[in-house]
Amino acid sequence: MEDDRSIADLMTAVAGQYRRRIDDPTLSKNTTRLETIRRLELIAQSIKGLMKHEQETL
Repeated sequence: MEDDRSIADLMTAVAGQYRRRIDDPTLSKNTTRLETIRRLELIAQSIKGLMKHEQETL
C-alpha cells in the first residue's frame, strides 16, 4: 500500500513538472512531452515491478 502511495506521489510530481514546463515559452513542446513520456514509462515499470513482486509473494 505504501508503494502505491509513493507511485501516486511520483505521478503527481510529474504532472506538476509537466504543467510548469508547458507554460514555459522557452521550452520545446516536443522535448517536454518526450521527457514526460520517459518519466511516465519509468513509473509504469515501477508499477509492473510492484505487481510482479506481489504475484510472486502470493
